[in-house]
Amino acid sequence: MRRYYALTALLFLAGCGSQPAHKTVITPVTPMRVGTAAVAETDWPSSYEATGTVRARTTATISSKLMGYAREVRAQIGDHVREGQPLVVLDARDLET
Repeated sequence: MRRYYALTALLFLAGCGSQPAHKTVITPVTPMRVGTAAVAETDWPSSYEATGTVRARTTATISSKLMGYAREVRAQIGDHVREGQPLVVLDARDLET
């Protein structure tokens, strides 16, 4: 067992040296010209106006199973709707005759 300690210590000490294994060569770098700016506190507007187009993540095509005129539209563009909610009421008088 002592042999293993001695061997381990010998390997550990053999790894230590006075000179580095690799020399790093540093090439001189030319200095870069930089500018400075004065920092000042300013008020930020509470609202910001910009132009653009807002589009929904998902879209749906609405159609009816029957032909008829729309008598009443119960949802407008931009309204939040739920599944099963009636969006359009059709005039079915032509189908009844």
